Amino acid sequence: MKVLLINGSPHEKGCTYTALSLIAGELKAQGIETEILHVGGQPVGGCIGCGGCRSGNGCVFGGVVNEAIEKAKTADAFVFGSPVHYASAAGNMASFMDRLAYAGGKYLAYKPAAVCCSARRAGTTSTLDQLVKYPQFFHMPLVNGSYWAMVHGSNPEQVLQDAEGCAVMQELGRIIQEDPNLCAMATADKRKYIISKWNANHSEPIDENAVALFLCDENHGELTDEQRIFARECREEIKACYRNAVFQMFQCGEMMRRHLVSGPEEYCRIFLPQHTVPCSKRLPLCNGL
Repeated sequence: MKVLLINGSPHEKGCTYTALSLIAGELKAQGIETEILHVGGQPVGGCIGCGGCRSGNGCVFGGVVNEAIEKAKTADAFVFGSPVHYASAAGNMASFMDRLAYAGGKYLAYKPAAVCCSARRAGTTSTLDQLVKYPQFFHMPLVNGSYWAMVHGSNPEQVLQDAEGCAVMQELGRIIQEDPNLCAMATADKRKYIISKWNANHSEPIDENAVALFLCDENHGELTDEQRIFARECREEIKACYRNAVFQMFQCGEMMRRHLVSGPEEYCRIFLPQHTVPCSKRLPLCNGL
C-alpha cells in the first residue's frame, strides 16, 4: 500500500515539502509506504492538446509527468501540494497537473486524494479551490480534515512554528490512513507479513482466512493461542518499526535545522551506521517556498 505525495514547489525541501512531510510522517507511523515526488525547479510546459497521449505511452513531452504516471499506476492514494504564487498554485504545478490529468487520469480515478498548500500569508483558499478540481473530475474520494489544509511561513522553520497548520497536516495524514480502501489494504499487508513469517518458522501453515479475521477483530478467526500471540506480536512489531522510522526522520530534520548535521547522509553515518548507503550528494538546507 502506497501514498504518492506531489510536491509542486520549485524548491525541493521548502515549505510545501515540510507540510507534505508532516502528512507522510503520520502515514508511515501506520505502516503505509509514502513517496514525495518533486515536480522540479525547471520549467514544466503545459498541455497543448495535441492528443499524443492517446497512444497510451504518456505525455509526448515526457519528463516528470511521465515519471508521475508510472508511479501513479501503483499508488493507492495521492496528496497534491503546492505553494501559493499570486493567489494560485505554482505555474509548474498547474502545468504538471493538467498534463498528468490528461495523459494519466485513468491511473488517478477513484483513488483517495487530498490537497494542501503553503503560503507566506494569503491566497491559500483560492489555491485549494484550484487544486481540488482535479480529484473532483476523476471521482477521487476527497479526504478532508477539520480545517483547510494550509500552512503559513516563508521558510521551513516558520512553517514548523505554525502550530495549527502543522496539526492540520498531521490530522490529514491520520484521516487518509483511515480511508476504508486504505484500511483494507493495510490489513492485507499485515496479513501477508504474519503468514510469511509464521510459515517460514513452522511446519504447519497458518490459516490465511483466520489471520484476516483476527486482524479485523481479535475475537474472530480460528487461530490457536500460540498463533494469536504470534500474530499480535507481529502486528506490534510492525507498529514499533514505523514509529521508530518516523522518530528518526524528525530527529534528522531537527538536527539539520539546528546545523548539527549537514544532511541525512551524515545523520545515518553517525546514528545508523549499519544502514548507511554511500552517497556523493549532500542535501543542502533550502529556504523559501
